[in-house]
This record gives sequence, C-alpha cells and structure tokens, in this order.
Amino acid sequence: MYFKSARFSLIVFLILLFANFCYGEIPRPYTSAVFTDIDNDGDKDLIVSSSSYGSTSNAIRILINNNNLYFIDETSTRITGSNSTVTEKVVVGDFNEDGKPDILAVNSLSVANRLLLNNGSGQFTEDSSKVGDTYNNIIIPNDEDSSISATVADINSDNKVDYIYIANDGGQQNRLYIYNTGISKFADKTSLNLPSFNDYSFDAAFGDLDNDGDVDIFVANGKDSGVVNKVYLNNGSGSFSAASTGFFPQDTDFSSSVIIKDFSGDNKNDIFVTNAKGQQNRLYIFNSGTSEFEDKTANLPQISDSSWSAVAVDVDNDGDYDIFVANDGQDKLLINNGSGHFTEGTLPVDDDYSSGAATGDANGDDKPDIFVTNFGGNNRLLINDGTGVFTDKSADMLPHAITGEIALSGGSKSATDVTVTLSGDKSATTNPVTSPGLNNGIYSFEEGLEQGKNYTVTPTLPGYIFDPTKADFTSLSQDEVQDFTEATYTISGTISLSGGSGSVIGVTVTLSGGDSATTNPGSDGKYTFSGLEGDKDYTVTPTLTGYAFTPTQKDFTALSKDETQDFSGTASVTNLSITTTSPLPAGKLKKAYSGKIEASGGTTPYTWKLASGKLPPRLRLNKSTGAISGKPTTRGTFKFKITVTDSSSPAKKTKSKQFVIKIK
Repeated sequence: MYFKSARFSLIVFLILLFANFCYGEIPRPYTSAVFTDIDNDGDKDLIVSSSSYGSTSNAIRILINNNNLYFIDETSTRITGSNSTVTEKVVVGDFNEDGKPDILAVNSLSVANRLLLNNGSGQFTEDSSKVGDTYNNIIIPNDEDSSISATVADINSDNKVDYIYIANDGGQQNRLYIYNTGISKFADKTSLNLPSFNDYSFDAAFGDLDNDGDVDIFVANGKDSGVVNKVYLNNGSGSFSAASTGFFPQDTDFSSSVIIKDFSGDNKNDIFVTNAKGQQNRLYIFNSGTSEFEDKTANLPQISDSSWSAVAVDVDNDGDYDIFVANDGQDKLLINNGSGHFTEGTLPVDDDYSSGAATGDANGDDKPDIFVTNFGGNNRLLINDGTGVFTDKSADMLPHAITGEIALSGGSKSATDVTVTLSGDKSATTNPVTSPGLNNGIYSFEEGLEQGKNYTVTPTLPGYIFDPTKADFTSLSQDEVQDFTEATYTISGTISLSGGSGSVIGVTVTLSGGDSATTNPGSDGKYTFSGLEGDKDYTVTPTLTGYAFTPTQKDFTALSKDETQDFSGTASVTNLSITTTSPLPAGKLKKAYSGKIEASGGTTPYTWKLASGKLPPRLRLNKSTGAISGKPTTRGTFKFKITVTDSSSPAKKTKSKQFVIKIK
C-alpha cells in the first residue's frame, strides 16, 4: 500500500539521517491534529498525533493555548501512561458520557487502538481496561487491525459519540462500533451492520448522503492497483448497505481522505475527495433531480499534487465552505464562490510533506485558523485575517524544541549514557536515544519551552569532556539545534638532537595512559598525537639509542586542552677509541685501494690525520672520514700512526693507533 510504504520508507530514511538534520526539531512523522478546549479555559488547544513507529517519542502531543498568545507543549503532564505507538489519527469525542472530550488514538501496524479518557481538567489516562478487556468494562472493542483513520457521529445531537467507524488498511475489514446506552459501552456491529469487504481504506466520513435524515458512510480507498471508493447507506437503525452503482460515480483513484459538506449551497451534502500519487482531487455534487451524485471535478482548479488530507471551513466569512488541502509539496487553498465552484487562493509558500490539517480559532479573534501537520518536519500554524489571507505564525505561536546529536569518539560508553540537562527557565534532564546502526544519540527537549525564555543545555558523562561544554539559548524564538561532540585534543611538539650521529626521524615517541600509540617525527622533528579524549591522563616519552632526552617524559593529567611539549636529545658521551684493527687490508700494485679507519665514542664529527710514519706512495687519508684510497706505486710493508680528534667542548679528545698496510 502506497502511503504506508511511503511512510515506512521515509521513516527509515529519517533514521539514517537523524545525525545530520540541520533545522528545527528532530524530524517526526506527524499525522493528524484536532483543535479542542482541553483545559476548559475557553480557548482552543491542540492534540497532535505522530507515527513514532515504536520509538520512545510521544505519539500524541498536547499543546496548551496560553491565552491565545502561543502554545506550550504539556504532553508529559497531561497524558498518564504509555504514549509511544504508531498513531495515524486522533479523534476527539465524549466516549463515556461524562461530558468531557476524550481522545481515540487510531493506530496502525496491528497495534490496538487506544482510548484516553479526560478527567475533566485536561488530564488524560490511557485505561486499557476500557478497551476490550475481559472484565466486561469495555468502552470500545479491542482490535489489532492496521487502522489508518476513524470518524465518529452524534446521531441525536446530545454531544456524545454514537457511532465509530474505523478505516483499516492492508485489506482488512473496516469496523463499526455503535454505542449501547443500556450498558454504557460500544458494541462491535461490524459483522451484523456492515457489508463484508476487505478494501484498503485511508479515511471515512459520516454524513447524510441520501437525504433521509440519518448518517451514511463514505469510505476513501487507495491502493496501487486501484480500489473504488464506497458509499454505505444507513437504513435508519444503524445497519448499512452498499449504495447502488448509479448513486455515486466510480473511480479507481488512490484516495486518501474525504469531506462531506454542503459545498453547492442547496442544503444537500456534497463530497470532496483527496487523491494521492499526483491524481486530481475530486468533487461530487448531489443532484436533487436525480437523487444521485455527479462528478463535478471540473469545478476544481486543476491540481496534480499528492494530497493527503483536507479540511472544509469558511475562511473568507462569506457563508460557504472553502477547502484547505494538505499536499506533499505546496498546500492549496480552494475558495468557494457559494455554488460549489472553486478557485485557488493564496497561502504562504511551503514545500513540506503535509499529512493533515485542523481548523480552529488559535488566537482568539473568532476567525478560523489552520494547523498543518507535516510528515518528518516542523508543523505550521496559519493565522487567518478573516478574509482568507493567511500568515505563517509558526515561529511565534508554536512550541519550540531544542534538539541535537551527541557523538562520542571512543571509550566503553555509549551516547545513551550521557545526561543532557536543560536549565534556565525550565529544568529537565534526558538521555539521548539511538537507532539501529547509529553510534551517536539524539536528545530532545520539546515540552514546556516558551517563547522569549532563556535556556541552557549541558551534556555530562564522567570521564568525558564535550565540545561545546554547554549551549545557551537567549529569548527562544525558534526551533534550535545544538550538536555536542566528545572533545578531543592534540599533544604535539618538536624533537631536536645534539651530538652523535642519530637522526630525528629515528626517534620513537611513545604515548601511554588514556591511549597507547607510537610515532616517529618527520624530518623537521615535529610529532603529533591527535584525537585524544578529554579528562584522561597521558604520558609522552621519546627514545633513541645513544641519546638522553630532556625532559625524559611528560605527564598530562586530565587532558582538557591542546598541549605542546618539546624534547631535546643529547648524544651520550663515551671514551673516544679507534675501533679499526691492524693490519689494514692488503693492496696490489697500481690497483685501486680502499680502506677506512673507524672510531667510536667522544663527540662527532671526527677529524683524522697521519701522526707519524708514511702511507704507501700515492695513497691518501681523508681527514673528514678516515678513508684511505688511491693506487699504490710501490710494493712493501708500510707502518704509520693515525690520530683521531673529536669535537668535545671545551676540550677535544684525541686517540692514536699504529697501522700496517702491505702492498703486493
């Protein structure tokens, strides 16, 4: 099924990109909303649903209207019990005859629908004993269908719910529950009062379609292969049968929602259907002459968007119903001329993936405003000036969130071990959540944050330092994102050598303590250890055979910044000696000769000289290297003394040794 698979694919996509979101709160799949006065103070609050797909997020959010100025998220203090599920739609009504608005949460993916009962002061409790238990306390029957939508009807104008119709996806039978006043509960009348069918239903609406004074049902169906929409007519006692073929035009569009209202101004209900997959939405007008519906889609602007929901409301105060359409892309406003002909109005520009809409007076000026739910993005609030001109006041009136990512670079701890603290004008703590395949965690503060207030977010975990250490938000006026990464630092420096024949690239620099590593300096003597965790202890030690370093090592305790440490190595001084033994290799007359006298100890460089005796004629001593070379011209045995002098300071050292070369 397209929308469900599209939703699921989007959720997977969002999970994979959680760590990289760049604006607003964590992408959340919001699905529907309702305006109602939750706290009985005379203004309109909001109930918003989201398909959290089993996460720990709140599937239903309660936004309380603060004196028509802005909304505050009070979910955690308004809902008691579990609030994590796959809620596709919320429906408000009095389900237990106490005169208070309750919440029916419509859940998909074979999760049972939920009933949240209002205690009268806007506190909701999910009482599972009221949903299909075995103790005869059933208010609504239990089911674990894949439900997408629901609609309710008050058939006797007593402000209490009499009918509940559940639209199920996945080829499952839709359900009809009828209230039994004798036992104060809803009875499942699906098998008795509904035709048997297994469509792919996205939405349904109650309304009197045949003008006989009772409510009928229109069902919006959608599937890739095409399933026609259905009309079920009420016999007057709550038993429904399929309307005749000619009563309603048939189509195989991918329908996603339906509205039943009098759009043509003849006091007869008409039907507006939204279609997805780029198909034109449809308008059906009741023809009193034939007592059937006619396809009047030509009365609509030509729109090829994917539409997922719509609301009917008189936005321009001219006495007829206009239509707001929630699209995957720019939403649309359809203005009614009073006889069911619509032209396209103007809305603030958006490119959201809109999934639902609700209408109500958000700012107390008695004009209908529109709240738009977005799938995987920020919801929007459009304020009406009374003439159908809307201004996006989301930033000014909707709750703001502070969210972000926590990233750890190593160690045994997980991002879920981090405590993220909110302070300032509200205090709260949370631990980041992770998703399969992700090492980083996502934190979120979404509840109780108010416009213009000051907040600070600080992550803590023993043994870890974060960058930044905290984030301040002054006069909060929009959704904010702040990522925190585990702070890593660098220890670097330069190695220099004096004396001896060693090279800096031969020095081994060892890191120990909070991490272990070795490195060799470059030819410029520079070494670096990077990516070191903060608040750990480290020791750096250079070594090279024949050299003593100052300092011998350097300790860094609870590393909290980049550090620099240079080391100088001095060649160890030993007694000067000539290590080459006599006699030197023999040579041949007039043949090239090569020999070398070696020394050790003392301080390089060395200087060589012939102290006494004679070398074979035409052989020469290199004073810098101690090499003897040339082509001897005389046979014989030649004895001589060589002296080496080092570069010690202040007094140079010398050493002499007798040598013999035989020329054959």
